Amino acid sequence: ATRLQQATASLTLAECYFAAGLFRNGEPWAARALELSREIGGTNSLPVRTRALRHCGRYAARMGRHDEAVSLLREAKELARSLGDALLAADCEYAMGVALLLATHTAAAIVSLETALRAARETGDAALIGSRLNGVGGGYFRAGDYRTAMIHYREAHELSLKSGDRRVESGALGNMANVHSALGEREQTGPLLERSLTLALETGDRLAE
Repeated sequence: ATRLQQATASLTLAECYFAAGLFRNGEPWAARALELSREIGGTNSLPVRTRALRHCGRYAARMGRHDEAVSLLREAKELARSLGDALLAADCEYAMGVALLLATHTAAAIVSLETALRAARETGDAALIGSRLNGVGGGYFRAGDYRTAMIHYREAHELSLKSGDRRVESGALGNMANVHSALGEREQTGPLLERSLTLALETGDRLAE
């Protein structure tokens, strides 16, 4: 196999491990894909390098290395833009927002998350928009702006019912439960949380945000 094929295979494994929530298993494969893509050089390796940077950044964020994550994801975003891949650039922007949120840089996180949401709305993809709405809501929740957070979560929930995306629905319900809990509205928290957990178990969702 060529080095480009090896890099692509490593990236596929990294993506599978990330989706399964097995971060320690998958991170070495993302790093290997990035290493190979940089060794290869040239324009042919750029798409793989961009995706590898994205995954290395997402792994770094999950492993608590937030500054490293933001740097990797920013580089991935710029490469995606240079390739004319607006969707991948927006995805990197969203991942960067999540990393900033985990690093408690809440204001900067909201800017990135809102940018990614605007890009998602342009696609008209209800499932993608719903996912991004949950993320933006998370930013406002961390900022203590529960009203704005709830507006985003409710829209995410409405879209999930239209699109049939139960992962987004589970996340939105759980997020709404968190808002009610933060406001001391315990009687509304339980039913939402129970439904969210039921959906999460049904979908096998280990990365609900």
